[in-house]
Amino acid sequence: MRPLALCAALLLLFSSCQPDETGAGNAPEAVLRQWQGLLDQNRFDEARLLSAGNALEFVDYLHSFPHVDSMPAETTELLQLHCAVQGDSAVCSFFIEDEVGEKIPDTLVLKKIKGKWLVFTVESFEVTPLDSLREGDENILFPPSDSTDEEYE
Repeated sequence: MRPLALCAALLLLFSSCQPDETGAGNAPEAVLRQWQGLLDQNRFDEARLLSAGNALEFVDYLHSFPHVDSMPAETTELLQLHCAVQGDSAVCSFFIEDEVGEKIPDTLVLKKIKGKWLVFTVESFEVTPLDSLREGDENILFPPSDSTDEEYE
């Protein structure tokens, strides 16, 4: 009778265990690293599968550059990556290193949608559509060619 009780207890123990998000590779940190790796390798269609919200627009923006598919892959290291999870949202902050070795802070927001973490908001990405400028504001982005350097000193 004792082996039967032991088997029942073990069965109950193992059936009550749920996989840890970090072990499943679906933790926000793991998803963010995978997403960044796909972007580094110019695998934009796959990166879109891990994107929602303005992160989809960001992936499309990167993919819109001419000859981007033929560019060599690079590796972006996410330094000091930390994600603060609250419910179905995670705010992930980290640093990336630029060409001269300076650490640049960045923040991404992930949302859990249908049980999967997706990159949702790229905080540093904002495109101002040119057609949203008011008449006369085009000089803000594109100063008239007849202006002289003295005007800007």
